[in-house]
Amino acid sequence: MDKKNSCRDEFPALNARQISALRPRLDSGKLFGGAREVVIEHAGQEYLLRVTSQGKLILTK
Repeated sequence: MDKKNSCRDEFPALNARQISALRPRLDSGKLFGGAREVVIEHAGQEYLLRVTSQGKLILTK
């Protein structure tokens, strides 16, 4: 969502938890499909999203 069309702008009376529930969600297990890294294409650029050995996510260009 961009700043012009954020949940906060559309639903100003909602609290942070309610707004969070409105955002699209992706399960990381489904996103990675058993792999440790995935490439995300955005605006003509490639980004690498990887799972560290400690289970954290790192996004790099």
